[in-house]
Amino acid sequence: MIMDVYYDKLSEHCEVFSGYAFKSQDLLTEGDIPVVKIGNISNGRDLILDKDTQYVDKIFLSINEKYHIKKGDVLISLTGSHINQPNSMVGRSCRYYKNQELLLNQRAGKILAKTNNDLSFLYYMFSSWAMKVSITNRAYGAANQANVSPSDILSIKFNFPNYECQKK
Repeated sequence: MIMDVYYDKLSEHCEVFSGYAFKSQDLLTEGDIPVVKIGNISNGRDLILDKDTQYVDKIFLSINEKYHIKKGDVLISLTGSHINQPNSMVGRSCRYYKNQELLLNQRAGKILAKTNNDLSFLYYMFSSWAMKVSITNRAYGAANQANVSPSDILSIKFNFPNYECQKK
């Protein structure tokens, strides 16, 4: 079986964007809608919602739909440590498996598949060590506060099989 394999920029296959810039006075210790920050993004598992999770009033449900997190969404940290601390590194990704609606805070990112690309394939690709190394190599800043922009991530070239192979 011959597989078509393409080394394309990620921007041809997905979108990555940063969350909403909530003001500190908007964030509450209790409330209606949990806000996902970089600390909530695990390294390959479900989101971590715990006692430190902050909330906003449901009035914020009116913000742009791209900032809403729903079941199945793939999230990525745009700030973190360098690769020597894998559980807090920039570029770690996870998938959200519950039905509760959440909102995305700045420096936490969301990955959307473009047409003819499989979101599950993208999740596993972003979870791979090769992708994490590619992302951390583009990060800038101090050792414990490395940052990467969505455009830096989207410039990465990766091995993309055709849609049928992605689905498998």
